[in-house]
Amino acid sequence: MSFLTKVRAVYLYGNFHIALMAVLMCIESYLIFDRHLSPKFLWFMFSSTMVIYTVHRMYGLLKIKPEDLNERYLVINQIKSFFPWLLALMSIIAGVTFLSLPLETMFDLIWPCFISLLYVVPLFNKKRLRDYPFIKIIAIAFSWSYLTLIVPLGLAMPSGAWLLFLERFCFFLAITLPFDLRDKEIDQSAGTLTFASVLNAQQVKSVSIFLLSLGLTILFFGPMLFSLKTSFMIALTISYLITGYLIILLSTQKEDAYYTFLLDGTIGLRCILILISMLIVNLT
Repeated sequence: MSFLTKVRAVYLYGNFHIALMAVLMCIESYLIFDRHLSPKFLWFMFSSTMVIYTVHRMYGLLKIKPEDLNERYLVINQIKSFFPWLLALMSIIAGVTFLSLPLETMFDLIWPCFISLLYVVPLFNKKRLRDYPFIKIIAIAFSWSYLTLIVPLGLAMPSGAWLLFLERFCFFLAITLPFDLRDKEIDQSAGTLTFASVLNAQQVKSVSIFLLSLGLTILFFGPMLFSLKTSFMIALTISYLITGYLIILLSTQKEDAYYTFLLDGTIGLRCILILISMLIVNLT
């Protein structure tokens, strides 16, 4: 493995990419509702996301038989020596930042973090939440929507926040569902029933597009409940169109980076487009 290939692998499978997307989604919430950014909370989200996904990677390697390792896990296997160091460092950062958060935020974080932990750690009958039929994408969509929207907004919940929560839930379901296609063989070998087990690839894509359409429809009702800037609406609409286009192009031949980098990247794309829209408005 070349140096650049290893850097790319560490960024994607060391979970820096998905952790950055979590931070960007939280920033989106602050921007939409015109709240001051909380650097401590953003650091907590980055580090705790790293912890959860690193534990997931480590357990995944232990659970999969060597002969069942696909191309993605062969790459992960080559960088697994980084995982204990990343886990230790990010656990310290997550612990320190958690203790520095307001008490009400700590309480808000307890149960969604517990759900996230159950997703990667086997506690019931040696099974994780993701090992139960159809639970995987629902647990992901709910936890991400709650942690990146409801928790950072805190007790002073603005009008329309729960509607936006529903929009994000649909969005996360839409982009997570295709991952069932990517993981179909591994899930089947583990005996885990997923949506990709009962739907073909085209049907999975169709459901994803429907969920995106539903999320976008909910989003257009947003201004009725809270003052969402027109420039933000345009930015979010463009992000939905790009996400839909990526899902339409999806095929079983796509390499894993298409999922891990591009599809996961649509989480942060929303915030990036909002920031661009703010820049354009300020320059005009």
